[in-house]
Amino acid sequence: MPKTKSQVETKVEEAEPEVSLKVIFESLPKKGKVLLAIAAVLVAGLAAWFSVYSLGYSLNALLLFIIICIFVTLSFIDQATMIIPNYFHFLILACAVASWWFGIYEVSLGSRIIGIFVVSVPMYIITCLTGGFGGGDIKLMAAAGALLGAKGVACAFFVGVFAAAIYCIYLLVYALVAIISKKASSFKEGMNAAMKTPFAFGPYLSLGIIVSYLYVDQILFWYLSTFMPGFGA
Repeated sequence: MPKTKSQVETKVEEAEPEVSLKVIFESLPKKGKVLLAIAAVLVAGLAAWFSVYSLGYSLNALLLFIIICIFVTLSFIDQATMIIPNYFHFLILACAVASWWFGIYEVSLGSRIIGIFVVSVPMYIITCLTGGFGGGDIKLMAAAGALLGAKGVACAFFVGVFAAAIYCIYLLVYALVAIISKKASSFKEGMNAAMKTPFAFGPYLSLGIIVSYLYVDQILFWYLSTFMPGFGA
């Protein structure tokens, strides 16, 4: 499976200056700026429609809209730069505090505290031992744990990994096509290129977090009833 970011890249990420959407926007040509602005308006409109469609006119829908906007922007920046700026983690934490304080998203305080560590700590240990996750990814899941709770963030992580695995399969298929079409000089070269292709993990984790925010109970019920047939009997 292709690696996301190594330990060395994690250290570099922490040493690099913060990257903002404004910096990326200003670096684009005029046509690119117009297209990005149009895309931002369309995404915001779709996010608003989806939030109201899913949760009705409620504070929960408003929070979902904010969360979607945060994660779409985060994903765009991570895809473009391989960096998740720290201010996104604070924004997610702010959403977590608001959702708990106002009772918008019903997850206990204890579950939120456990959620901060239940995925991020194993990710950190794995990164220290073998590499693979960026520091931004680890902090993202810690912040998401405060929002979703232990059950929700675990579900979000596995959904994100599943989505990333689909992309990895695409990379392997692309490598096989390159081998067959002789764009790669050998099978080993083509597969090595696919295995070493870095990619941003943030967009897949973001997808998992949004899906878990809405459907965590349904996903867990499906999983338990499918792989533990006696569950709920």
